[in-house]
Amino acid sequence: MFTENQNKVIKHLSSAKNIDAFLVTYWADIFYLTGIELGEYFILVTKKGLTAISSPLLYDQLKHLLPDFNIIKTTNPIKTLREVFRENKIKSVGIDTRTINAELLSKLRNKILSVKWKEKPGYISRIRQVKSEKEVALIKKSCEITRKVLSSIKKYLKPGMREKTVVDKIVELFSRYGTVPSFTPQVASGINASYPHHIASDKVIEKNDVVIIDLGCRYKGYCSDMTRTFFMGRPDKLLRKIYNVVKEAQKQARRKVKSGVRADSVDRVARGIIKKYGFGKYFIHSTGHGVGIEVHEHPRLFAKDKTILKTNMVVTVEPGIYIPNSGGVRIEDTVLVRERREGKDVKI
Repeated sequence: MFTENQNKVIKHLSSAKNIDAFLVTYWADIFYLTGIELGEYFILVTKKGLTAISSPLLYDQLKHLLPDFNIIKTTNPIKTLREVFRENKIKSVGIDTRTINAELLSKLRNKILSVKWKEKPGYISRIRQVKSEKEVALIKKSCEITRKVLSSIKKYLKPGMREKTVVDKIVELFSRYGTVPSFTPQVASGINASYPHHIASDKVIEKNDVVIIDLGCRYKGYCSDMTRTFFMGRPDKLLRKIYNVVKEAQKQARRKVKSGVRADSVDRVARGIIKKYGFGKYFIHSTGHGVGIEVHEHPRLFAKDKTILKTNMVVTVEPGIYIPNSGGVRIEDTVLVRERREGKDVKI
């Protein structure tokens, strides 16, 4: 799988006209190329192949884990890069200014003057948008585990529990499957459900509370993300209406997800339905985002993202309505982009 990813990046670089190489420094991009999540090394991608620049601390471990990889051990990576650039006649190098460490960026620009540093924010992460079938399989497994944990939590959840207690249970259940959460699980009850990014507190879940649970896990390096809204008894009339509106918006937006459709058009579908029922101003975040090695990736399903969805992209669809001083509802699924007719839903 990782060899396939490497070849994909090399092919992409080979078609670039303004850079000879790309320096990969971000952990998720490095994992995409190697399957290894360690610090103190980065990767130089050229049109001929990949080279890892490693500290002595990691060198032996990397040689063991990546036996076929070209790895250079160095205590002075700046000097080593300068030499590699000279030997390979590299004149321009791309860097992801969105993720690179500011101190490293300053050193590169000030101490390696023989090349032109080209700002390429999101360069590798945009290549990562389209998953291989093996990556899709790992994300599917991650989603399968998350669904099982969510099913267990649905049975476990009851009035009298604290939000933090439910979070602890979610983490425990994920560990039983040999995974870890892909982000800190969110449990928001009652009025806390009106805050989209609420952090679980000591609040006690009460009878008739609405409870939003947002969770996901990381399985063999790949993430899932899912949200459900539960009622601890009989919800009031407003929240019942909101739930049905969000459910319909999410259903129709999921159906819009297919190869060839623009990301902003999916957002427009969900937002249009919620606006039609008079709740437009209470839908205060994007409709979704990409999922993969990171739980939040490109593309984003919102008004300003004109990305054309492609087969094997993986995105979330998660509209929500949040009423101040009352509560909220959000429903989220992870959706696989396929070439198909609109109107048929493909969930992971």
